[in-house]
Amino acid sequence: MDKYILDGQYGKYLEMIGVKVGEALKASGVPEDLFSHKKPMLDEADYFRFMEAVGKQVKDPQLPITVATADQIETFSPPIFAAYCSRNGKMCCERLARHKRIIAPMRYEITEKGDALEVAMTASRDDLTIPQFLAESEMVFIIHIIRTATKEEIIPIEVRMTNPPKDKNFSEYAGCPVVKGKEDAIVFNAEDMEKPFISYNEAMWDFLEPELQKRLYEMEKRS
Repeated sequence: MDKYILDGQYGKYLEMIGVKVGEALKASGVPEDLFSHKKPMLDEADYFRFMEAVGKQVKDPQLPITVATADQIETFSPPIFAAYCSRNGKMCCERLARHKRIIAPMRYEITEKGDALEVAMTASRDDLTIPQFLAESEMVFIIHIIRTATKEEIIPIEVRMTNPPKDKNFSEYAGCPVVKGKEDAIVFNAEDMEKPFISYNEAMWDFLEPELQKRLYEMEKRS
């Protein structure tokens, strides 16, 4: 994809939690008024530079957790809400993987290995890497949405990051050690990922799916 449409509300949300969005946009070399555009758009490299600039502003190590666990974040966008309406964690991650590129220029790759389910996060281009702030926020978000939807304190089996945070906030939130690896990946017990979501709503999925498919089709036409 050459360009990705960003949710215009995301800029307001970052400002609300203390990020100087204009400064981050300027530091990443994109227009400072990006989020005032009708359809804010960035290519993958610019998006990652923007998120890296946001991360550099962050002095509070708790902030990635705050960003990803905000109240009602599951209603932030249709792809996220569709995932929240899934039958269980496995289906949730599958829906996120299918529609992630509508939200951000990155991929979720899901692998089942025996009694474990792994969600790896990768850039769409081999020459790019996911900024540490973005990777941490994404992992917290996945844990958060699964815990919120099951009403259980789901603990990952393992978390691997190419650039693990130096503080303990993330590992304490996850409930397991965060180790250095060749990729950014989070591994869950397969049994936990089959636990039912109290938010399961097939009718809502039937309502949202045509629009999500339309957005994916429009993105493919632009590529």
